[in-house]
Amino acid sequence: RYQEEIEAHNALDAVMEVTEHSPKAARQAGGKILVSVPSWSDAKGHTEYLISTSLRARPAACVSTAHRFSDFLRLHEEIHSSLGLLQEFPVPKALFVTDGVKKHRMRALQGYLRHALAAAARVHARDDTA
Repeated sequence: RYQEEIEAHNALDAVMEVTEHSPKAARQAGGKILVSVPSWSDAKGHTEYLISTSLRARPAACVSTAHRFSDFLRLHEEIHSSLGLLQEFPVPKALFVTDGVKKHRMRALQGYLRHALAAAARVHARDDTA
């Protein structure tokens, strides 16, 4: 089911509402976040995945960062319990990282980030109603 949810977030436009304050404030501020993993690059013996984020209201103000697969593992370890995500990271490790594995990871990491944003929005919404 977890994998299905992640794929569903890839299938959708995946505009998630998150903010430091509340989903209501995010809607008022136009704080819809777009996240994608459009490419990867090989650097110094490892692969870095490009993460692009922007507010839907200001798509030209895109911020891009590059992260290694291990960065995603650390992120998941830090956020999974507070966001109610499964403990196991949903994107598998690979012994040999071919271009096919990298393409699969791009899509899976994008879905994971969108899923995590949706989970964060649910947690914020729950906190706002409590």
